[in-house]
Amino acid sequence: MSHLKHITYLFELYRLTLRRHSLKRYGKIVFDSFSILFNGGLTSNCTLAAFTITVFFCLPLEGVYGGTQQLDSIHKTILAGSRANRERLGAVKLIWTCHTKENKFIGDRTIETSGDFTMWTKDDKVAVLNMYDHVYSDNTIKKGGTRAAFNGKDFRAVRNIEKPKRIGIANKPDYHLHENWFEIIGWTKLSWLDRMRDGLKGFAFEKTSFYTEGGERYCRVAIENPKVKTRIILSYNLDRGFCCTHVEIFESDRLKVEQISKAEEVQAGCWLPVEYTERSLSVKSGDIELENRFKLKLEECTFGDPDAIPDDIFKIRITPEMVVQDKRYGETLVYTGTAMPLSLEEAKNRATNLSRDDESGPPAKKFHWRLWLIIANIGIITLCVCVWFIRLRRTV
Repeated sequence: MSHLKHITYLFELYRLTLRRHSLKRYGKIVFDSFSILFNGGLTSNCTLAAFTITVFFCLPLEGVYGGTQQLDSIHKTILAGSRANRERLGAVKLIWTCHTKENKFIGDRTIETSGDFTMWTKDDKVAVLNMYDHVYSDNTIKKGGTRAAFNGKDFRAVRNIEKPKRIGIANKPDYHLHENWFEIIGWTKLSWLDRMRDGLKGFAFEKTSFYTEGGERYCRVAIENPKVKTRIILSYNLDRGFCCTHVEIFESDRLKVEQISKAEEVQAGCWLPVEYTERSLSVKSGDIELENRFKLKLEECTFGDPDAIPDDIFKIRITPEMVVQDKRYGETLVYTGTAMPLSLEEAKNRATNLSRDDESGPPAKKFHWRLWLIIANIGIITLCVCVWFIRLRRTV
């Protein structure tokens, strides 16, 4: 029985070694295994002891960590390195092109979006200006443009700059898709690693390895969720500001999403992804469902020159003709007739008065459902009588 139990521990140790799980789990298994060896007699089990030591120390474990050790190690290397790289970036003006294509947007319709996007940052202020075209598969073109700015106190956005009739206000920035370059490349939140530390439900670290490619050092992190059969592989370039250059997401061992970025040194010691491509594929057929391509116009961008960025760019004026959608107080208050954001009490009063003014307008047409119900019954009875006469004539 002692031999059988010991062999079971050896098998478990070998399985865990191949899967690169927690070192703490290894230690427990080895301790229990040697306890069985001594209880069963050291001399008679010396061969098994040698085999245990060989399995534990000779299998390739370099660069492989598990559990809490792995999480802390990644946090110290990748997260700290990425944040240090981002802190080196000063005031910037970024201009990029965007091209997206979504197949089967509605049914078999496709939609392609192309445009030029501009972004300014200075201290904790951010402003964006976007002009784009939506082209549908039936050659219908819909033009669009947005302007948004965070002035350090509140976030304001005008979603139709050609006819700025509405403006949104919030305490925190709320950019739309593709409006903020830092959100596109994942700088506002370090995606999966930050989410892992925050407790990404169901996911656990599978493997971390360090390797060299093209003379540059990389760290590859793999996390998985066996319940939903999802596996994510992240590659970080340690020599280019710890930027994430490659992401692969697999579902049921089939590639679902692939993200590729190219980082360049834009300031001394600061690396920024200047190109980004994302593809979403159908798990069943492998066809591309969505493709996004973004590329900075480096010759038109400025880095580390705050004097080149005017302060007025971070200000969006409110005019009395605009309808204000105020989300600063936990609820959306809609009001108009002001040139500045209102306090909570003033905003509620203005919104209430605006609602009353709307109600005092021309009365809405009342839907007389009883009348339509009577008409429907008469129609059904008439139809039944006609059918009865037709059947009666056929029998005669």
